Parts: sequence; C-alpha cells; structure tokens
Amino acid sequence: MRRIEATRTRQLALGQMSAYVSPNHFYLVFCYGRKTLDRLTMEDGAFSLGECLLGLIDDMQDICRYGSFLQNRLFAKSVGEFVAARSSRNNLWYRAKVVSIGHGERLKVMFVDFGFYEWVTLNNVRTLDPRFTLLPIQSQLSSLVDTELCCMRDGTSWDKKMRKQFLKCVTGRTLLIETVCSKEKFLRVKLYFCHKDVIYSVTDFIRNI
Repeated sequence: MRRIEATRTRQLALGQMSAYVSPNHFYLVFCYGRKTLDRLTMEDGAFSLGECLLGLIDDMQDICRYGSFLQNRLFAKSVGEFVAARSSRNNLWYRAKVVSIGHGERLKVMFVDFGFYEWVTLNNVRTLDPRFTLLPIQSQLSSLVDTELCCMRDGTSWDKKMRKQFLKCVTGRTLLIETVCSKEKFLRVKLYFCHKDVIYSVTDFIRNI
C-alpha cells in the first residue's frame, strides 16, 4: 500500500494531528490529501468524498462487520500484512498493519491512516478488501522544525508546561501545516492554528507563555 505524497517544500496544507509521542514524533493527517491551501482556495474547498479517508471509513463499516479473517493464514503471513481492524476507541473499522503476534489470539496493529497502535483480538480483525487498498496511507510521520524548542534526539527539552500547551494548541484542531523539508520518512513541519480569528505559530505561542 503506497503512502500519500507530501506537499512540496514551503507549501501550505490543512491537516490534523492524529497521534502524538512528542513534539519531535507525531502523525499528521492531511484533510484534503495533497491539495495545497492555494489550490483549495481556487476550488472553494471542493473535494470528492469517495476519494477521501472519511468516505473509505464509511464504506468499510458494513463490509467488515460481516467479513472474516482466515485464521489459517495468521502465522503464515501476518506480520506486516494489511488488515481491517476494529479500534477499541470507538468500535469503528480502520485499515491496519499487523506489527506483532501476542498470546491468546491477540495481534498488535498499527492503524496506518492515523499512526496509533492497539492490541486487538482476532474477532476484531478482518481480511482487507482489495478495494480499500487503493487510497494511499493518509498519516504522515512528522517532527516540529523549530530547534530552539526541541532537539532531534527526541529527549526534547520541553518542560511539562510546554508539552501541555503544545497539546492544547493542536488537539482537535484543523492545523495549517507548512512543510519545511522531508527526510527519511519524516516531514519537518511548522504548525499554525487559528484562535479567535487570529492565526498563531504553535512554537511562537509556546515560546511566549
């Protein structure tokens, strides 16, 4: 399954943070795929629901609810395999990749369109219908670019207050994402958010607390 192509350097796109480890390790989902902000403005925000992640998730629910996972294939070729798995967060079916096999018919999977991991039982795993492999993987591993606030070793220099403020700035918000560079599967980005009709740089906002 291919990954979504990142926006070009210095271009702006809209997205959300879907999984978080630290300011140097998080996943972004681009709301409109590779469309830049300039292109969205020209198209008045139009896009096809059938081509987006939301449309795919909607289509997966009924099909996966009545599907099955062939258990005799579990140990033959499961690690690294793409499957459909039901998340305990909201009981919805998503595309996932098997990371490891545990005891008691449990699998550790990564929900590839979001970047988070869960242990799931086999009754919450289905064979992934080929039609659901056409849309590129939507999540993008990313890192904040501002080296004044964090270091690449990812023992970040942020204190507890700064981390809390960072999450407050990004959680549940539609973010303006500026791609600075792309290296070794990482996007190095600057993040911006809107508050009371004013656009703020996340790092500038935290720097001034």
